[in-house]
Amino acid sequence: MFRNCKHPVIGLWIALFFFSACKKDAAPVPLVDTFYKSMSTLELEVAYEVGAEPYATSVGGGNTWAFTELNIESLFVKRPIALDVTVPDGLAEMMAIPVQNKTGFTVDNIKGLANHYRQNAGNDVDGNIFILFLDGYLILDDTLRQNIMGANITGTTIVAVFKPVITAMRGALVFREYAEQSVIIHEVGHAIGLVNLGLPLTSSHQDEQHKGHCVNEACVMFWANEGADIASFVQNYFGSNKKLIFGQECVTDVTDYTP
Repeated sequence: MFRNCKHPVIGLWIALFFFSACKKDAAPVPLVDTFYKSMSTLELEVAYEVGAEPYATSVGGGNTWAFTELNIESLFVKRPIALDVTVPDGLAEMMAIPVQNKTGFTVDNIKGLANHYRQNAGNDVDGNIFILFLDGYLILDDTLRQNIMGANITGTTIVAVFKPVITAMRGALVFREYAEQSVIIHEVGHAIGLVNLGLPLTSSHQDEQHKGHCVNEACVMFWANEGADIASFVQNYFGSNKKLIFGQECVTDVTDYTP
């Protein structure tokens, strides 16, 4: 998720071979505190446009979404209330929505689809993040952004994933599967206040040139991996059998926060 300085209502994750610098001052968002005061469960509710189905069953036969479940739960394991995350188990537990026949989607389009199809807005105890997979690209500044993989609408629990950007990536299917999950993890991280987007810093790990992102290159919240394409980014944690892709700095921010 990357913050666009001209568009404070949207955060963007851009494919790792395309990046742009941006500055945005973070401000506490009341929504963020609900994740740390009393919330005990978090459902990732997923809808997809027909033709933009998420990867659900991995090439190894397991649930691809277990990777996201593990990473989000790991952030909360040492908090007073550990967060129990529920992810879909296959496409049958996701909602298929009609083909939209659109090449691009504005922020208002995304919010409108979420308002129409979302089944559960969540509450202070049982949270919900709505993830919408679209068969098209983000429209920003009246421009079709074919390098943007995902977006979190700032101040909401709405995430959009732009499937054509992911399917166009080079590499084996397994890399696209985990790249897709990395995008989701990144956007959920922003929705819960990382980095300095409502969740205070416990150390100086915010990238001052790219607000809302971590300076730790090994963290999923890092703004870019300079000189590496998405396949090599994914290869880093495959090669080391690494399952948790948040850096310790972000983990500590979550663990130590007292609302």
